[in-house]
Formats: sequence, C-alpha cells, structure tokens
Amino acid sequence: MSAEFLRWLALRWRGLFARDRHEASMDREMQFHLDMLVQENLAAGMTPEEARAAAQREFGGAAQYREECRDTWRPAAVSGLAGDFAYAVRSLRRSPGFTAVAVFTLALGIGVNVVMFSFVRDSILRPFLRDRNLNLVALYNARADTGRNFRYFSHPEFVALRESHEVFADVAALGLHVGAIGPEHNLQRRFIGLASENFFSLLDVKPAQGRFFTAEESQPDAAAAVVVANHALWDRLGRPANFIGSTLWLEGRPYTVIGMTPPGFVGLHVSIGPDAWVPLGIARQLTGGADFTKPTETRLTLVGRLQPGLSLASVTGRLEAVDRRLNALPPADSLGARRLVLAPPARTDLGNVGPESEVPLGLFGVLALGLTLLVLLVACLNLANMFLARGVARYKEIAIRLALGASRWRVVRGLVAEGLLIGLLGGTLSVVLGQWCSDFMVSWSHDAFAAGKFALQSVPFVDGKLIVATLVFSLLAPLAFSLWPAWRITRADLYPDLKQIAGAPPVSPARRGWLTLGDVPLLAQIALSLTLIFSATLFVRAARNVRTIDLGFHPDHQLAVQLDYNLATIDTAQIRPRQQELLASARTLPGVTATALSSNVPYNFDLSTRAVRAAAGDSTVLTDPKNPNQRAGYTAVTRGYFTLLGIELLQGRDFTPEESDGSSAHQVAVIDVSLARKLFGEVEPVGRRLMVNPKANGDGTLIEVVGIIRSPRNDAFGPVPLRIYRPLGQAPEANVYLHLQVPEPLALVDTLRKHLQAVAPEVPILLLRPFSDFVDKNINVLLVQLVGVIFGGSGGIALVLAVVGVYGVKAHATARRAREIGVRLALGARPRDVLMLILKQGLIQAGLGLAAGMGLALAAGAGLSSMLYRVNPFDPVALLGCAALLGAAVLLACWIPARRATKVDPLVAIRAE
Repeated sequence: MSAEFLRWLALRWRGLFARDRHEASMDREMQFHLDMLVQENLAAGMTPEEARAAAQREFGGAAQYREECRDTWRPAAVSGLAGDFAYAVRSLRRSPGFTAVAVFTLALGIGVNVVMFSFVRDSILRPFLRDRNLNLVALYNARADTGRNFRYFSHPEFVALRESHEVFADVAALGLHVGAIGPEHNLQRRFIGLASENFFSLLDVKPAQGRFFTAEESQPDAAAAVVVANHALWDRLGRPANFIGSTLWLEGRPYTVIGMTPPGFVGLHVSIGPDAWVPLGIARQLTGGADFTKPTETRLTLVGRLQPGLSLASVTGRLEAVDRRLNALPPADSLGARRLVLAPPARTDLGNVGPESEVPLGLFGVLALGLTLLVLLVACLNLANMFLARGVARYKEIAIRLALGASRWRVVRGLVAEGLLIGLLGGTLSVVLGQWCSDFMVSWSHDAFAAGKFALQSVPFVDGKLIVATLVFSLLAPLAFSLWPAWRITRADLYPDLKQIAGAPPVSPARRGWLTLGDVPLLAQIALSLTLIFSATLFVRAARNVRTIDLGFHPDHQLAVQLDYNLATIDTAQIRPRQQELLASARTLPGVTATALSSNVPYNFDLSTRAVRAAAGDSTVLTDPKNPNQRAGYTAVTRGYFTLLGIELLQGRDFTPEESDGSSAHQVAVIDVSLARKLFGEVEPVGRRLMVNPKANGDGTLIEVVGIIRSPRNDAFGPVPLRIYRPLGQAPEANVYLHLQVPEPLALVDTLRKHLQAVAPEVPILLLRPFSDFVDKNINVLLVQLVGVIFGGSGGIALVLAVVGVYGVKAHATARRAREIGVRLALGARPRDVLMLILKQGLIQAGLGLAAGMGLALAAGAGLSSMLYRVNPFDPVALLGCAALLGAAVLLACWIPARRATKVDPLVAIRAE
C-alpha cells in the first residue's frame, strides 16, 4: 500500500473516532439537561410520568438538533460551510412563508438598483468616460459682446478650426436633417446625420459591419450616394442578412448602405440620435440645394479633441488666436465679432446651439442612484427586522445548541448561511425582474418613439457583467441584514434560556420598554420609506403637471397625415392643385367634420423659423440696429386651421378662401400675440405690415397682419416660441400635414389610408396617427413620465416593504407574547385593553420614525428641486399626505396582529406552554 493511501486511511479512521466522541459528548449533554428539566417539573408538583413527558416535549428541539448533527456531521476536511448550508436549506424549507417574503423583498431591492444602475451606466457613465478619455469638447459659436447669442458653424469655419492645431488635435462636423428614409415603399420622416469623415474616428467608433466614409466622399459636392445605417434602423427593418450593399431611399433618392454603427451608438447623445449618417459631400442633394460651402450657411455642430496635455480649464488663453482666425473669414458677421465657447459635449439636446440648453443629466444619475440605494437599504432593514424577530423566536433552540457544545461562531455562521441563501435566491430573482423590466422598457420605448423622428438606441439593461456583479452583491448584501441579528441573538445565557417559556425573549421585564435598541432598524425603515414615498410623489406630480399644461390648442379627436409631394414624380406646378384636391376629397369621408393642411405640427421637433421684421414706420418698438429681426416659428396653413386645432383668434380674422388657395395677390399673415408685442409694441397690430426673411439691405415683400392668435406651445418645456402663419397658397410647401377632425380617430385610420392611396397613389404616406400622439409621445413628455414611473415605482416598493417589515416584526412580537396576553385576559383584561396596549407601542415607534423621515424627506426635496417640473419640493400638503399614508399603513400593519392577539383563548394559551 502506498504512503498516500495509508495517510488517507489514518485520517478517515481518526475522523470516525472523532465523530463517535462528538456524538457521545452530545448524548451526555442532552441527558444531563433532560434530567434537570425532569427535576424542575417534579418540584412543580407533577407526577414522575408527567414530569418526564413534559421534559421530553420541552427538549424536543435538542433531539431534533441531535438528529440533524448526525445527518450533517462530516470529517473536518469536509465539514464547515457545506454543513451550514445544508442546515440552512432545511431551516428555510420549514418556513416557506418567511423565505418567500424575504426573497421577494431582497429581489425588489436589488432589482430596482440593477435597472437604475444599468441606465446610469449606459447613459451617463460610459459617455462621460469616453469623453474624458478622448479629451472631447463641444464647440459653440457665440457673439463676443454678450456670450449668449449662439449660432451654428459654417463649413469654412469648420475647416479653419480643424486646422487650428495649437488647440485641437482634430475637429469633426455634424449636421442634422429631417428627411424621409427607409425602403422605397416604407418611408418615414426621421433625423439624418451629415458627418465629416473623421466623425466616427474622433469618437473611437468602429463599424459593426461594412465601413465608414472616406475623405473623398466628404469633400464638398462629392455627391457620393452612400449611407451608414444606425443599428436601431437595422433592428426596425427586421435585421436583413444582406443589409450591407442594399439600397435605402433618402428624400426620394437611392443610397447604398456601406456600413452600420455598433449597438448603442447614437453619436454624442444619450439613447436617441439619427437613423442614418451620410457624408457632408452629399449635403446639397439631400437638403434640396443648400450649399454648405457658403460662409452664410451655418448648419454644422462641431466636436473636437484637445491636444494632449490641454483641458477646458487650461485652454482659454489659446482661444484668442483661434477667435481672430474665425473673425477674419469672409464675410464679416453683421452682428459683430464672435468667439469660441468650449464645454463638455451635450447629452440630451440633438439641436443644441449653446451649452445652456444641456439638462443636468449627471445630477439626475446621482439622485436616481441615491434613491434606489435607499430602496435597497429599506429592504435590508426590513430583512434585518425579520431575521431578528425570527431569531428571537428561536432563542431556546440556539441556547440548546450552545449548551450541546456548539461555539457561538458556529451558530452565527449557520444563521448567516440562511441569509446568504436568501441573498442568492433574491439576487437570481432580481436578475429575472431586471431582464423583464429591460424587455418591457425597450418595447414601451419603441412604441412611444414611433411617433417621433429619433432612432432609439436600446441596449440590454442586463448583460453578463451586470449579472456577475449582481450575484456578487447578492452575497455581500445579506451580511447587512443577517450578521448583526445573528450576533445579537446568540448572546444567550444558557440556563435561564433553557428554562424560559417557549418563544419568550430572554430579557427581564425590567429591560422592556416602548423603545429598545432592537427597534432602531424599524424606525430607520419607516424614516427612509417616507423619504422615498415623498420623492416619488414629487416626480409623479411633475409628470401629471406635464399632462395638464395649457397647450394653447386642442389635439383630441383629430387625425394627422404627413405627405411629402417632393417624393412623388409630380411637376412642381401641380403640387398645389393636387393638395387642394386632396383636401376637398378628405372632407367627404364619413365622420369628418373639418379638414386643413399645415406645413408642420407642434410637439414634433420640426418647427422651422424665419427672421421677421416690422416694416419701416409700422412699429413703435425700439429695436437693436444691429439685429432688428425676430426669430419666429413659421407655419403655412389653409383656411380653418385655427378653428380645427382650437387656437383662439384674439383679433382680426382668418385667411379668406382666395388667400388660402393662392388666387389673391394680397400678401397676408396671422401672428401670435407675443410676436405682435415684440414687433409693434402697444399699437394696434392688425393692419400693420412686416417682412419675412428680409434681405441684408432691409428690402423684402411687405405682408399685412390680418389676425392675432393666442400663442400655442411647441414643446413641454422652455418658453412658448413666437409664431407667424402664412396662407399655404401664398407660401407653398411640398411637405404637409393633413388634419382631419373626427369623433373616433383610430376608427378611421384604415379607411383614410385606402382613400389616400386611391387619391394620391404616388405620394408616400410618411405618418398617419392621432394628432394627440404628438403631445402624448413627445420625447420630453415621455422622459418626465418615465422618471415619474421609475420613482413612483420606487416609492410604491418602499411602502410595501415598510408594511411588510412592520407587520412581520409586530406579528412575531405579538406571537411571543401569546402567554402573557392569555394571562392578562384570564385576569380580567378586556380585548380592547390588549389591543390598545399593542397599538400604543406601534404608534410611538411610527411617530418617531415619521418625525425623522420628514427631515430626510425635506432634504431629499431640496436635492431634487432642479429636476421637478412646476412642483414645490417643500410642498407641505404632499409631505403630510405621504406621512399620513405611511402612518396609516404602519398602523394597519400593527393592528392586524394586535387584533389577532385579542382572539387568544386564555386557557389554550397557558396550557400550550
């Protein structure tokens, strides 16, 4: 026999003898304590048979432990954690209700954090780290005198900045165009990015398939009809296998797909971006003739990479030379000298002109993570309370284990093993919940963004790295709620605990009171729950405020259809008559009560603007001689548009039929009341004259103002834009929206689609949906509602956890006092007295927790104030309402076990012991 086999045999033989000695020691300890209990029962007046039977019942836990030790005992090389987990599995299996509540509680706490962290990671951390590692900055073009009048860059300015190597290692250009894109017979109006060839390399992006643009394709007027598709567009088209090399139609022309961006890439922004990217060289063809090489064409957004060693703080002194080079470019800016402003790249605004439009996304991420971590903390406090209450009920079992020779660390390790199992099960379930939330959010987002013009770049919330991190965290989190209760309940005095009545806590009546150290987790849970519920209430109210905002128009009971006659093979001269024919035929459809055409719709990110100036002598307003123009949102409409949309006409009149169809040569316009004050001051605006897009010398076509309307909103946030409306007949537009007023919009969709295909089969239908979708599914409205749902769900989870935690603690505490309550009732106490006795302690604890929670809630409101839309972060009504709701829930959680306690039969409670 080999030496290794002999050594193994010796260890095995020693292990068997060790097991025998261990079992013999346990037998002696059990017999000793059993005899003690028999002697105590005999002293109490029992007969020998009754004394031994009672002692055996009382010592049943020790016998069970003896059998479990026999089953789980292993030699020292194998024993330890394996035995702890085996016992933990059996222990939790015997308490399915406790196990289910604990697992679900932890899964909710971790699951909320999984979803929120994945969002913050993808939307904030990764772009921030990318920009910092690549040393990226956004370039803004501001007036030197004010610093607030920003504009985009021209192509010559882009070239000059790209050659400014004293500051920038490289500069890339991006322009945005809203155009029809898709397969030939399935076009949609979406954002298209015009990018320089170095745009992708500047952001350190590699194509998922194919290639990106070459320098030759990006040269001015190169006219290379190639396109790089966004990964989200490929998803929306069904992920065709032969996508690279296929044809996409942009603005009615075929483009060859040469590449595809990787998943998650939308440029500089967060989650949303263009559907496709084309080289700058195709700009003239794509935009309908706009010459990007002209110095007056300012349409480009620039992003640059600073030279190594430079930063935003250290680059200021070097920008003066760059500013001089920009201002030397022809022609000279009529508004004065301009200067560069550098800032971190924007995250949320696709068309950002200046850095002031950026949303504080980083603050949102910090606060969102903070609030979701509070949810997890509440869950851990809940579980700590439950483990502590369950452990107190097991005092006698633990005392028996310690009396039979188990070390305190051995017992603590077994109790912590139960927590680790809860953590593993809860972490696994949290991953499942996180994946379900991910699928739900992606599906919801795609449906919501279908009404917009953005490509939604959705990436999985839950990936492999996050799953591993979640499982690791699930092993660490149980230490927060199981180690302290385990250590506390193993501080047992063996002999008194062995003598105690089953289920009673090992504390003397002198130490009992309304508040003990063991109540601190419960109070903290109530306080943090109130903070979460109050924060959630503020966000829900903000989401409701966005819904109740005064739009200035009525979007209900309408259908909107987008048609672009530029995409049809129709002579330009025939577009207006065909539109009139379409408008007349739409009035004959069943249920249609009114129709109109317009060049754009509000809440759709396509409101074009025009420079508007009051005619000489028609204004009393002192204007800036360098900048006498006002920028106003421009829309061409037909007669009846204002009535159909419910836009209030304050003064004057609507357009006449002759003005609407273009047969009248008298040029007219309707403006909103805000533009009227800007142009004409306090004088009567109706009958005054203005010019749209006046020439540099001030000449232009004079247009008479015939009506003043109430200003309609164009977005949920920001100021209401100035507005000017022209008759569609006098200001023709090929891309129009057909508005129909109907009782049930969705019921007419199929009929209207068939009608349009019959009347204008060559004109593609770019969009057909209820007009209310433009408001309900506006990106800003959706984001506010999404935040409201996230935080509202967090508040709801906090409320549920608080109720479950308080109920669990009070139910265990009341069950432990069953004999005491039975004695009280036997001695003449009324059930009402018992009920009030238990509720009084619960009310005191709830009051202390709510008082602390109000202070935390106000602090949270102060931190959230910059993110709340028209909501007072210190709203006393909301705070008191949340406190009342949580207080009522806590009171109910205390009342249910207290009510059950009053039903105890005194004789049964006493005899049960």
